[in-house]
Amino acid sequence: MLRIVIATCLISVSSACFAQVVQEVKPTTLGGGCEAPANILAPKLATCTLADNKARVWCPNGKVFERRGFDIQPALARSICGLNQAL
Repeated sequence: MLRIVIATCLISVSSACFAQVVQEVKPTTLGGGCEAPANILAPKLATCTLADNKARVWCPNGKVFERRGFDIQPALARSICGLNQAL
């Protein structure tokens, strides 16, 4: 019985409704509006921190995304941009 309760809790907590929201914003210049210099992760792939506990990601295809949280790892940035391998 305890296993069923634990499994139910894990399934409900790992639902998609708990995922972080990523918003596409108008393309801006690289580093525009950042608090610190942009981190260049790969050619045309960069991230930076913004005010209000947000981060911005510039993708190689020209799209720009914002998400909550300061720390964006290279793997997460590639995932946000829809890249499936390292550049």
